[in-house]
Amino acid sequence: MPTISDGAILYAVGLVLLIYVGSLVQLKFKMAGLAITQVMIICLPLLFAYYIKTDFKKTFSLRKINLKQILGGILIWMGGFVLINLITQITLYLFPQNMEVAEALTDAIIIKDNLVLNLAIVALMPAICEEIFFRGFIFTSFKGKSSSKIAIITSGILFGFMHMDFLRIIPTSILGIIFAYTVYKSESIFIAMILHFINNSIAVLVSHYPNSELVKMSSFIELDFKNLNIGKFIILICISTVFIIIGMRLFKNKSEKEVSVRNY
Repeated sequence: MPTISDGAILYAVGLVLLIYVGSLVQLKFKMAGLAITQVMIICLPLLFAYYIKTDFKKTFSLRKINLKQILGGILIWMGGFVLINLITQITLYLFPQNMEVAEALTDAIIIKDNLVLNLAIVALMPAICEEIFFRGFIFTSFKGKSSSKIAIITSGILFGFMHMDFLRIIPTSILGIIFAYTVYKSESIFIAMILHFINNSIAVLVSHYPNSELVKMSSFIELDFKNLNIGKFIILICISTVFIIIGMRLFKNKSEKEVSVRNY
């Protein structure tokens, strides 16, 4: 199985290639460059895993999932989605100049008139490639010698920093932690892939349909900082917490139940 040093080496190589190769091909080829970057991201851990002759099924958590786990993962993601949006709004309020950067990055990559292509490259490919890299090789390598909590948090933070965007570091780190937690509880990477796809798909759909019902529904979690409603803020935090707790309860695995029975 991969060790922490293997994970650190893979992350360092991936970060260097993303900075010096990924950023250049994305600027030059835009959507095609993003696809090339994703192929690079998935090839690195697969080649490294082959080189060290690791067990692919265990390293990349290639196990079946059930409907209960999917529902639990979606609920945790929904709770995290509310929290992430609140944090993003606060960040933009404190650093409004970052909004222009975020919009420029979106306009540089998204092809406005091709929804299917955007979903394939912006949502589906990252859901597979980035999960294999982070919740596959990286998470497993840190989980080997450290506690599961440290592995979950560390892999999530590394995921956030890999995006190299001040506005997205905290939100993507939280997302990474959520994805890693679902992989740890389900012992399957497919949960994280599904959640990653849903998360990115929403961003694509919003960019294509800015006046859709989805956007109108999301206005509920928008804050007015000129007339800040503390009550609404507390309600949103409570909603986020409830979703996360219910989702975590659905992930209670057999071993935990057996321990509870023995202790009883």
